[in-house]
Amino acid sequence: MSLNQRNNKRDRFFFIATLIGWLLWITSVSPLRIYAIRISPYAYWISGVAPNFFAGSTFAFFQAYAMKIRPLASVIYAAVLVTAAEVIQLYIPRYTFDKWDIIAGIIGVAIAMPVLLWREHRRP
Repeated sequence: MSLNQRNNKRDRFFFIATLIGWLLWITSVSPLRIYAIRISPYAYWISGVAPNFFAGSTFAFFQAYAMKIRPLASVIYAAVLVTAAEVIQLYIPRYTFDKWDIIAGIIGVAIAMPVLLWREHRRP
């Protein structure tokens, strides 16, 4: 298989990883937070940053799937996106900027990196 054919083939693994990440992201926005409020303030804090964690990894997998770009580029784009989303909240009424959200998003992206690299080497 030539390099061109390889680059044109979309990886089903990244598609499934994107869907799972998106489902975890959406679940962590509402149902998890509602449950965490009842448990403890610490659980509530974790549920507050969890959406950003899942968003970071989901964006990295989506970039690899939809844009068919290399792992490092996927990670950089995803990290910039989660950071920009948080910085934009400085200008939106009733939203607050939180450095922990950025850190959680970047950790999510960083955790996706080894998976992206592993998959890059496994593709035919």
